[in-house]
Amino acid sequence: MHPLKVLSKSSCYMYKAHIEIRMYHEPISGVMVPIHTAHYQELIHLFAPTCNFFELSCWREEAKVLQDAEQKICSKGILLQKIDHPTHTPVRLVSELSPTIVDELLIKPFDEYGRVKWFGLSLGKAFDLTLKENTEKSIILELSHWGKEIHIYKMSDEELKDVQSIFSYLREEYISLDVSKLLDF
Repeated sequence: MHPLKVLSKSSCYMYKAHIEIRMYHEPISGVMVPIHTAHYQELIHLFAPTCNFFELSCWREEAKVLQDAEQKICSKGILLQKIDHPTHTPVRLVSELSPTIVDELLIKPFDEYGRVKWFGLSLGKAFDLTLKENTEKSIILELSHWGKEIHIYKMSDEELKDVQSIFSYLREEYISLDVSKLLDF
């Protein structure tokens, strides 16, 4: 049985999920590209309407990708925060989420090799868009390791069905999935 089919009964629960895409090819040494990527944009379209901010993270070595993303965000006049610690952490761009940003930046995420351009993308719903609060607690969808790992921190029964549908094209050996009920609901 496909692991996404396990929790298909209708209920009033909220769920969280950890998904890992296992199948990659290597067009050049050190660049791992997922063989299947259709789910990436579909997840953004599913969760973006309920979110009001996003966070992109890129490694400093990916200066062009970081600069391109920052320019696109700034051209819309909505860059809220750039977090750049001089440690071994990625540079993070945190910004208000708008339909324009979704259309122009987030649904065109692939580089010339077919890999997601940025190390991480998170979508969330914050009550305070000055982002002075801890935004990590407000994240709903997190796509990390260039799209290889996906975390969904809170989804309804209907969203779970949609996620099941999004990943139904992948055979079991291409995906690792852990879905569980949230205990707070």
